Amino acid sequence: MMVYAALASLKKTIEKITMNPDQYSSALHQFNQIRFIDELFLLLEFTDFPQREARIRDTAIEVQHILELLISNQSRSRRFGLNKYNRFLPKFWCSARFQHQIERIRELIDAIAREMIELEMDSEDQLQLSDSPAAIEDELQLGDSLAANCSAWMEMLINSLEIEDEMQLSDSPDANSSSLMAVASRSSDVVGLEDDSLAVKTRLCGESPKLQVIPIVGMGGIGKTTLCKTVYNDQLTIEYFDVRVWITVSQDYSTQKIVAMLMDSLKDFVIEKSGQRSEETVYKSLKGRRYLIVMDDMWSTEPWDDVRDLFPDDHNGSRIMLTTRLSGVATYVARGSPLHKMRFMDIEQSWELLMQRVFGDKECSPELEDIGWEIAESCSGLPLAVSVVGGLLSMVERNPVSWSEIADNVGSIVVNEDGPIDEILSLSYAHLPHHLRDCFLYMGGFPEDYDIRVTELVRLWVAEGFMRGLDGSKSLEDEAEECLEDIVSRSLVLVMKRRYNGRIKRCSLHDLVRDLCIRKANENSFFLRHHPTHTNTMCSLRIPAEISKLQVLESLFIDAKTLQTLIIDEKDRWNLIGRPNISTLPQEIWMMPQLRHLISYGRFPYPKEPTCTLKNLQTLSLVLHDVCAVEMLEKFPNIKKLGIDCSYYDYGTHLNNLESLHQLRTLELRYADWRRDSICFPKTLRKLILCNMSLPWSEMSVVGSLPNLEMLKLREFACIGSTWETSEGEFPQLQYLLIHTSKLQYWITEEFHFPRLKYLLLRQCWYLNEIPEGIGRIAGLELIDVICSNLPESLVESAKRIQEEQHSLGNDALRVLPKMM
Repeated sequence: MMVYAALASLKKTIEKITMNPDQYSSALHQFNQIRFIDELFLLLEFTDFPQREARIRDTAIEVQHILELLISNQSRSRRFGLNKYNRFLPKFWCSARFQHQIERIRELIDAIAREMIELEMDSEDQLQLSDSPAAIEDELQLGDSLAANCSAWMEMLINSLEIEDEMQLSDSPDANSSSLMAVASRSSDVVGLEDDSLAVKTRLCGESPKLQVIPIVGMGGIGKTTLCKTVYNDQLTIEYFDVRVWITVSQDYSTQKIVAMLMDSLKDFVIEKSGQRSEETVYKSLKGRRYLIVMDDMWSTEPWDDVRDLFPDDHNGSRIMLTTRLSGVATYVARGSPLHKMRFMDIEQSWELLMQRVFGDKECSPELEDIGWEIAESCSGLPLAVSVVGGLLSMVERNPVSWSEIADNVGSIVVNEDGPIDEILSLSYAHLPHHLRDCFLYMGGFPEDYDIRVTELVRLWVAEGFMRGLDGSKSLEDEAEECLEDIVSRSLVLVMKRRYNGRIKRCSLHDLVRDLCIRKANENSFFLRHHPTHTNTMCSLRIPAEISKLQVLESLFIDAKTLQTLIIDEKDRWNLIGRPNISTLPQEIWMMPQLRHLISYGRFPYPKEPTCTLKNLQTLSLVLHDVCAVEMLEKFPNIKKLGIDCSYYDYGTHLNNLESLHQLRTLELRYADWRRDSICFPKTLRKLILCNMSLPWSEMSVVGSLPNLEMLKLREFACIGSTWETSEGEFPQLQYLLIHTSKLQYWITEEFHFPRLKYLLLRQCWYLNEIPEGIGRIAGLELIDVICSNLPESLVESAKRIQEEQHSLGNDALRVLPKMM
């Protein structure tokens, strides 16, 4: 419910203050904030009049917004009060407007408490005329106490902030201390966007039930997409909307591409019917649901005209956000709705973002402050420029000489009429180590606004020979991922999504960075020497499904001794009677000694020559089970990722030989029969995917005993039975657990059975009664995501109880997302 989310968010904001008592006066330090929040929840549960919930929610949100502005301004006072830039310091909390807001908040809380108690009394008078005067008096005293606590708390906070402000503007020895908000801001990516975020969230969750478009307009690099992502991923937004969809439009859009992105984002809600058009499927999937659609990077009105009819208006508060550099596009789509125009950051915000980027939560040394302020001011308030220069500063020596060199260059480049941002990015590129430059330039070959899969990028980098392999203890792929992290740390590449273990899953280039990338590549004739990802080279080859005939494959493999990555698309994997169409790869596969990654479907051929080996092969998926014969596995001594399909069963599967693969990290098994096949998992496994395995829940200890297992995905009735009871000592390293399509009813476990679990995903678990209470006591749990076409109420309630218990333990990071398909 939205009111609980608002109160929980307010509680989190207040806890940020009370957990740093040294930063505030003794009055605030002594205030029992937890009791105040508990009493607000008690106020909500005190009566059964839902018409008051909206007022409580709105009041909590307004209080939180005022607190954020107060703390933000106070933190700037501390950081800038004795600096020559203190002329920029706003005096928000001293204004009459602010005092008026505080008085109004006090009146609102007081009025809500009294109204709810009066309504409760009226209702009980009609049902029970025998209520005693003493009971009524107790209720009135409770309301007075709640209202008084709210007002008293606000007054204490205001007084403490004003006292600290006066101390800060004096010659206090604590004048250079940082505030809580400064620390909080440095841990986020929304420096300078607080007001924008507040304005957009207010419009998203506003009272109007009609479908509304919220256009966000500004120049490239000013933070439009960052603002949208901040609001899109806000906990209030997640809980308020039933469906959220992110669409990147860009200049080379197509309607089919947009519809495909909608279909992909709605896959958990889509019920496709034969003969039904994709557009109709999207419309019906959104119909009746409160949705949020983000259309990012629009360059014309055509995309909107093409898809506007896909979005139903059910008068339920649905919203569409769009970002564009063109006001004409925004005005056309908004149809009278006001534009949200992005502003440049002021000098304080630029400084704060620069310090966050360079030092994190540490302080800047005094000898660098003046130079740092000069650099911040030279970036002209553009967040992208500040972030890129900050990434550059984080890589050079932290001394006045190095910083002065950067300051001199930035100052002259920004005022260049030929393109200041391009020149700033060029400066960052100039400081890129030579071994990273080819990696960076190669990324310019991907389409604009393209989400680059890191696994694909890493394979291409390795195939092009960019990795030097100087550290013999690391694979070339591991070295490539480290190079990507290095480039990301320099603010040249954006991280779009990370994996459960923190490694990058998808990345992208900002438009301006991509422009720089292409320009530098052309200057160096880079693309004449290296071919981008969407061309086939003899280092990397993708064969479309339309030509994947055996005889064509044989001709393509001629003289392919340098091939490292081979992907063969399958067109018709299944025949009309549900049996897989099996093809055997040609013998020429064994003549590719440099092959590292092979992704196909079919039978791997036995070598004609017994001495043939593929020592460099690391990825092999998806092949039939006969590859697990001892004489075959010996040919792949360094295999790390293996996918096996046992659906075409004609003789023994040899799955017991898997334990001989001492380098294996990832294993996917499909259609193996646990009752028929003897399976031995290697102890080195970190990721295991099981699908249609008929593995009894009672025998899951064979999986739980794997000492290094971090991710487990159980798909399509991987396990059978109604009860899963775990034991102590199992799953010692498991962080990610997915159960998809299962008849599991009872799950019996304790928190020490999954000591490191962070992510729990339940999909189509129709019969599961509840999530075990023991899961709720896992300290590091971050996400419980439940999606089901017929979501059991008891399952939802157990998830919410777990969230409440985690919050009581101080784990406010836990997200619980129950969704009905």
